[in-house]
Amino acid sequence: MMKNWMKFLETLAGKLTAILAFAALVIALLALVGNRIPADYRLLVYILAIGAMIIFTIQVLARRKKTDSPQEKSVRRRISAGNNIENSNIVLGNGNQVNLIIQDYARLRTGVSKEDIQRQLDEYLDWVQESFGTIVLRGIERGGEQAVNLPLETVYVPLQADLQMSQDEREFEDTEGQMAAIRSARELRTDRKIQLNQVLSFGNRIIITGGPGSGKTTVLLHLAWTLAASLRGVAQMAYQKLGITGVLPLPIYIPLTRYADYLRKLPESATAEQKSLKTYVAEYLNERGTNLEGLDSDFLSFLLRDGNTVLLLLDGLDEVPNEDERVLIRSKIEDLVSGKKNLRVVVTSRTAAYRGQAVLGRDFQHIHVLPLDKAQIELLVWQAYNSIYPKSAAIARQQASDLLQSIEQLEAERRRRLGDIIKPLVDAPIMIRMLLIVHYNERKLPDQRADLYQKSVDVVLRPDNVPDPNVMEEIEKRVAGSLAMNREMLQHLAFHMHRQGEEQGREIDETGLRKILEAEPTYKPYVNELIAQTRQRGTLLEERGGLYRFIHLSFQEFLVGRYLVQNFSDADQLVSFLEHELIADSWWREPILLLVGYQDLIAPIQARRILLRLAGLDENAKKRARQPFDLQLAACELAATAYLECKSQAVDLKEQFKTHLLALHQSSKRNRWTPGILASAMDGLDRLGFQPDDLYEFVPIEGRDSIPPYRIGKYPVTNAQYERFLRPENFSEKEGKQFWLDFPKFSEPDKNDNIKEMGKWGDEAWDWLQRAKEDKDYLVENSVLYPRYWRDPRFGLARRNAPLVGISWYEANAYCKWLLERWDGLEEGQCKDNPPLEKIKEIRLPTEVDWIAAAGGVGKGKDKDRFAWDKPGEVTNDEQEVYRHANVRQVIGRTTPVWMYPQGESYPHKVMDMSGNVWEWQANFRDSDRDWLALRGGSWYNYLGNARVSIRNYNHPNLRIYFIGFRVLAFPR
Repeated sequence: MMKNWMKFLETLAGKLTAILAFAALVIALLALVGNRIPADYRLLVYILAIGAMIIFTIQVLARRKKTDSPQEKSVRRRISAGNNIENSNIVLGNGNQVNLIIQDYARLRTGVSKEDIQRQLDEYLDWVQESFGTIVLRGIERGGEQAVNLPLETVYVPLQADLQMSQDEREFEDTEGQMAAIRSARELRTDRKIQLNQVLSFGNRIIITGGPGSGKTTVLLHLAWTLAASLRGVAQMAYQKLGITGVLPLPIYIPLTRYADYLRKLPESATAEQKSLKTYVAEYLNERGTNLEGLDSDFLSFLLRDGNTVLLLLDGLDEVPNEDERVLIRSKIEDLVSGKKNLRVVVTSRTAAYRGQAVLGRDFQHIHVLPLDKAQIELLVWQAYNSIYPKSAAIARQQASDLLQSIEQLEAERRRRLGDIIKPLVDAPIMIRMLLIVHYNERKLPDQRADLYQKSVDVVLRPDNVPDPNVMEEIEKRVAGSLAMNREMLQHLAFHMHRQGEEQGREIDETGLRKILEAEPTYKPYVNELIAQTRQRGTLLEERGGLYRFIHLSFQEFLVGRYLVQNFSDADQLVSFLEHELIADSWWREPILLLVGYQDLIAPIQARRILLRLAGLDENAKKRARQPFDLQLAACELAATAYLECKSQAVDLKEQFKTHLLALHQSSKRNRWTPGILASAMDGLDRLGFQPDDLYEFVPIEGRDSIPPYRIGKYPVTNAQYERFLRPENFSEKEGKQFWLDFPKFSEPDKNDNIKEMGKWGDEAWDWLQRAKEDKDYLVENSVLYPRYWRDPRFGLARRNAPLVGISWYEANAYCKWLLERWDGLEEGQCKDNPPLEKIKEIRLPTEVDWIAAAGGVGKGKDKDRFAWDKPGEVTNDEQEVYRHANVRQVIGRTTPVWMYPQGESYPHKVMDMSGNVWEWQANFRDSDRDWLALRGGSWYNYLGNARVSIRNYNHPNLRIYFIGFRVLAFPR
């Protein structure tokens, strides 16, 4: 109710005044209800009403006195109805804010033409809007033009950032004995994610850091453009877009690398005033032709002294070439802001260069730009294509959807090859820009990685394009002689950096860079230009605090592959070079794959020769000395993987590689090998489509005591098998609910290790499924609940014959009931060694008793610590021998194909993977408390001793983790 009255007062105040509005309201209320007040109380009511009016009048006058600074008095002057903000002490927009600057300056300087200042400030704001109002995509090939201008207002997407801890907080966090307070400080830090378009609300002094191409400069340009547009138009835009409050400042953008160059050129006799940042601001604005050149030289100094009227945007502290100069620039910035608490300054720097003595004082809030998330990537692409095709929404929609789908496929393929923890390729605006240009020019992203990198390299290296080809040629000459020369120099540098190894091959200092490039006489004349270009502009190569590195390791890897192709014309010589310890080195994996891909683009016949030679299948293979077994595995797997990425190779290679990898797998029984290398080779065989003939077979286990004979899955359930279950009808109430009800409930083992069936689970699993479908952290599509790691390249469907993980006990049971229902139509029912459906009574998870029997028994006496493969009296105690039989202890770091360890099959029943790879859900409770379900078998993640048959584990039925899977048991009728 009170809010409604206040809103009424505020509206009325816009027509009258706040005091008069309140008086009118009081009189109106008394007129309406006065007659209803008993006569004895009317005088008291009138006295209270008059008192309320007096109190309200005093409050209004006090507030006005408090807020009426000289600046705000002048700002309050109403310029036009269009610029008026209702009930605001400060009316924003060009006419008021610019007038404020002019009036204040005119009071200090006599003889100043207000009209001239007004005109030049207006022209300056127009210049800011024109200069910073577009994002230029250079390299777009459209209608003979070499660039497309995208409106900044349309395509700008607010980035996320993290408000970093101050030095005080870091020191506090390191204080010993303050654990509770430390946790509180850390929790506060995790909640400090902000939107960068709101950066001005976090204080008057801001330093923004981020990676190369992360959008730092665009943030400054957006601030400048929005403020200029607001000061020239309707100022509400600044409030809405920037979250700014109070007086709108005049934006001034300065690249700090230009300031450093200015200081370098000053004579030694230059005064402190000439060296000051304040002086350079005027110099730069005049140099850029910003229409302020006619103003009094003291005008900009006046603006910088008055903190309420200017926002200084200082871009690229990291682009200052060396640390000594960065320290100097830092001191100049601090000198400028010293004593000016209201002066607003925003500085940007790449993260790697913002360190040591270059760090700004504690009054600066440190804000770090975060990588793009999926929603931001989508928005950037959508808005870019909407701007490229403003008159064709359908084309824009089609192109944006295609690019986003291509990006998703690109990232998924990278995760499959390199693991889930690999840093995304597309996580910064510069990568979006690169892919957008390639996609626009090609109408799609190349589906061959080497082709994509080749085109992307040219996009990034291409200088700022202009319509005049002569001007373009002149620019290219300044960039290491030409685009081709620049690329050649960078791939030469990439190769020699990569040869330094993973620890030292990612970056290089200037001395090392010069040594590598100047050793080649052809490159020597251009080294200085390459270094200068990298410092000032940055392309594929960037400078961070005196060290040089490629903007993304992927580009270094591609350039290494390209270098190898161009420097080894003979396939045998090339592979011989790689066989010297490089093939089995993960650091060289991507360059090798990309060299084959690049060769496939430019010379497919030569690419085939390389593939066959690499796999050891060429015509001279038998004449050469036999390579170590690990090298044979690694080389053939690389050849198979590279083949799958090629687009010009014949299909016969696939069968050749599959046959050879199968032969190597059989040889693994009698050879020594490194677990990780064998696992990669078998993953390659999996990607080629291999699947064992007995994958769907159920192994018969004889009955004992009160347990009748049964059959158990020879392998744990794989991703490919479980994929068949992932259909909407199996998760629906109408058709699928039957699979989620009445699972058999089994007791914990008693003292004699007997387990009894004790009823049904009822609808608990169905209820859990409904909750899971509503959980935003679960992957649910079309009502289907997918396993937790279904799209993880280490554990999910990309590895079809790896054991399924990331499913709850409930999901495992539902699969069992579905398998029974659909048996005859599935591969299990069609397997000649399995019984037909009419002979199967039940399919469920095994109990611990069932599982132990299939694993060959726990053992007694000296056999009590046996693994599933151990024969009576032969307990494996040698650690290395365990690794030859099972996937344990994170030696490989992921699950492996269920058929990879034939020597690990259980004795005597030959059931696979019963020790290691994944823990397996059991049907029974673990103990008498009956809070947990049992697990057996150990896993890739756990200590090797956990893979012994006797070891028990347990967990809650809703746990979905990357080291728990299951296998299936079938009881005959």
